[in-house]
Amino acid sequence: MTATAGLDRTHDLRRVQHPRSVRTSAQQRGQRQSASRRVYDLVRSSIRHGLAPAGTLLVEETLTKQLLASRQAVREALQSLTADGLLSRARGTGTTVAGMIGVVPADQLMFLGPDEADLPGSGIEVLEQRLLPCPRWLAQQLEVDAGDEVRLTEQLVRVGDEAVCLRVSYQPVTRLPQRVVGTVHDLADAFAQAYGVPMASVQSAVEAVAADQGTAELLGLDAGAPVLLRETLLRSTDGLVREVSFARYRGDRVSLRQSSCQSSCQSSCQSSCQSSCQSSCCGA
Repeated sequence: MTATAGLDRTHDLRRVQHPRSVRTSAQQRGQRQSASRRVYDLVRSSIRHGLAPAGTLLVEETLTKQLLASRQAVREALQSLTADGLLSRARGTGTTVAGMIGVVPADQLMFLGPDEADLPGSGIEVLEQRLLPCPRWLAQQLEVDAGDEVRLTEQLVRVGDEAVCLRVSYQPVTRLPQRVVGTVHDLADAFAQAYGVPMASVQSAVEAVAADQGTAELLGLDAGAPVLLRETLLRSTDGLVREVSFARYRGDRVSLRQSSCQSSCQSSCQSSCQSSCQSSCCGA
């Protein structure tokens, strides 16, 4: 009976110690993975901001010192960035930056008319542009009657030689924008020039979807590869919806960046919603 009690106590002790050892191992693994993610974020950010342009040599030993991370964490991060296509790793030459993350101002994607297709230097190709009766579901978003004419514009956006975005926009023909001439500072500026009234709000929703065959071919992806789908509605201060668009971005090459335009919007529309009044641009 005493021996059995002793075995029971030993069994209980092992049962108590085992979860503790598992937690310690999991914590160490989690810390290593966290360090790898931090290195990944910082190196990718440097590439996105142009601090590490194509051809830049990345030395593991230097990165461990600069980023205060272990060599294993740095190595794992570089492997992930290589899988993203942003780095090239080869014996003898080391690790170099091979790809780039595009940043395309949103106002460059707007207001292109038929005479502006393939605008030199814009990186934008108009694939299709035509008038069509507005479908009922889209009519509700554009706040027009079903069957009213809208202009459909499909654009392919490139950064360098690489296609990064496929965008389809719908605009009521009674509210078409004017051509924007000259330099614009942001989306709000471009909007005001195009429509003659200030922008009140930008409403956006972003989700990950699988690329259909046509999108995959245009963006240089495999069919079914994940892409970011961004649905956007633009409204002016006169209360009119000016555009609804659907943009598909290469998730490995585009960065979605958002900044508040509270000050510029308050002066023109005191009642606009701060959270929805924003200027955005795309780039991985």
